[in-house]
Amino acid sequence: MQSDIGYVISDVKQDLKLVVNQPPSEEILSALTTLLEKGIAVTLVVSREVGLVIENNVFLFNKCLVLLKKGAQIYVVEHDFISYAIADYQNLSIYDDAGTTPADDLTQYLRNTRSLIKGATPFLQEDNDIQIHFEVNDDIIFKDDEITLRWEVKNAQTVIIHGIGEVDHIGYKKVRPQRNTIFKLGAYNQAQTSLRTTFVSVYDDLQINYTLSAAHPKTQNYSDLAADAEGTHVYGVSKGNYVRFQWSVKDSNAVSILPFDLQGTEGIYGFLAERHTEILIEAVVHNRSVTRKIQLLVFPIKVFRDQLMLNSEALSEQLQKKIPDTAEILEEIKNRKGIYNQSLEEIRKAQEQRGTYLVNHADELIFNNYNKKCNIKSINRGVFCQLKRLFKRKPGVADVLKSMKSYYEQE
Repeated sequence: MQSDIGYVISDVKQDLKLVVNQPPSEEILSALTTLLEKGIAVTLVVSREVGLVIENNVFLFNKCLVLLKKGAQIYVVEHDFISYAIADYQNLSIYDDAGTTPADDLTQYLRNTRSLIKGATPFLQEDNDIQIHFEVNDDIIFKDDEITLRWEVKNAQTVIIHGIGEVDHIGYKKVRPQRNTIFKLGAYNQAQTSLRTTFVSVYDDLQINYTLSAAHPKTQNYSDLAADAEGTHVYGVSKGNYVRFQWSVKDSNAVSILPFDLQGTEGIYGFLAERHTEILIEAVVHNRSVTRKIQLLVFPIKVFRDQLMLNSEALSEQLQKKIPDTAEILEEIKNRKGIYNQSLEEIRKAQEQRGTYLVNHADELIFNNYNKKCNIKSINRGVFCQLKRLFKRKPGVADVLKSMKSYYEQE
């Protein structure tokens, strides 16, 4: 155990917290003194049995007196605990009979250390010794959150907070740390130095990543859905489409997905789009909750993926890319020509001629002089009227046109 602690000590840069239930060697105590001389804060927590050993060993006792004069904090805890060391609020080593093992939750051990110190007795503290109370109101925050440093120092001539400068003996300061930060306070008088640190863990905005994709009804290939605008998390899909929802949340203790009652920091879930659905991703990071709300709107017909923009120079190209179903319908009609009699063939030819005229007329209006002669709303109205007259003898097509007209009039 002593050699393991020595390895941790050699690596520390800002702060060392050593919690031991065995008497530290003279070499370890000397190494701690060296850290203090370099301006590194040292906190030593020992059990009652270890405290008694130190008091009855003149060499260990004198070493601890030197530690206290140079700024270390030494505490005695009445109850049993496991031994561990925390270097710079980042690295944790646990010591037991099996040796050194990695830590599962550094934050939990930091909070456990504060709890031990709160219920402990200062070792050999005298009335005229420097006494420091130094804390931050929240030790885990997100970037740009505001925190408050508070301090109260007794029996010191000078009080300095690194990065802030010399301060009054009692005070507070509001800060917005942008990264993980160790705040260090030094208090000094003619006979003694004392160092304290406190730490704030800063997270970027919690990374909640997800994708929504829908399967093509014929190919069954998935295509990602596009949100209606940047950052709105609102999507649209046709009724009856099979939708795949995939999510991944980084640095979270617990993640739940509603209304599907799913759990886990990542996963994939598929469902049939039958109605408007609100998806909630609820994530927790060290008791801090974050929610991402996603809206999936379900429409009775297929809708354009992107909104039409009147000022787009590529309007014609965009529209042509958005009408694959027309080609499919014409191909289907072509394949069925053999089943129609002559009279139906003549009717279809007449319809195709009228349809050609309508398409050419619409092309002239929309793509050549649309911005001078009319707007998209009036063109749509005319197109729907022509199509309605053209297919009035086909109720199924008329119903689809009516649904499309109702949808676009709501925009």
